[in-house]
Order: sequence, then C-alpha cells, then structure tokens
Amino acid sequence: MGLIFEITGREAEAQRYHAAAFRRAPDDPTLLLNLVNIDARIGRAERALNTLIVALKRRLDEDLGVWPQEKKDALNIAMSRLSNELGMEPVIAVLDHLLRLDPENIDLLFQRALSRQNLEQHEDALSGFKEVLEKDPEYI
Repeated sequence: MGLIFEITGREAEAQRYHAAAFRRAPDDPTLLLNLVNIDARIGRAERALNTLIVALKRRLDEDLGVWPQEKKDALNIAMSRLSNELGMEPVIAVLDHLLRLDPENIDLLFQRALSRQNLEQHEDALSGFKEVLEKDPEYI
C-alpha cells in the first residue's frame, strides 16, 4: 500500500504506512529499506539515518558476523540512497558507528571501504579492502 501511495505522489501517506509496517515487522529488511527511502525522499534525511542506525544496531546485537544476502542488499541499497541525499561523509559516519559496535563485521568493513573509494579517499579505501581480504580472502 505504501508503494501505491508513493507512485501516486502521496508521499506523506506513504511515509506513515511504511513506518507502521516497519513497527509491525522490524526485522524485515524490505520494510526497513522502504521506510529509510521514503524518509530520505521527503527531506527527512537525518531521521532516515537514525532509523537505519537503530535497526542495524539491533541486528548487530542479535547476530554478529557475516550477514545473509538479504541484509547485505538492504544495507547496500539504503546506504546508496542515503548517500544520494546526504553525500558519502554521513554514510561513512554511520558505518564507523556500526563498526564500533561490531568491529569484525566484514560486510560493514567492505561497505566503508567502498564508500571511501567513492569519495576518492584511495589510501583509506585500499586499506579497508586489504582489511576485508585479511579477514576473509574470498569475500570480494
């Protein structure tokens, strides 16, 4: 229903629907992505970042380590959309925060290295990719 509201230009209603759906099923990465996306689109980028941090922190608390593909996809898409709204620096700040909670999470390490590459911080990106490969030589 929220997507129908989005398609018809009723973004405020879409946001309310996506928020309610996410509250009912906070572990569904698609619902997280929908909520983050609509918040960013309607100019609530800070709220979108906070929602993402809280949801991902809860996930990190529940299951540390390498994430299933659906979590990786949701993280990658959400970070991409937020970077379009805010730029890469806030995205890297979110990743740094999440890595303080789970410093061994290879998916987060890879996403941060990729984000740094997009900012043309080549030395930091290379260092990040090396760290990923040291932890899991077959990751990339």
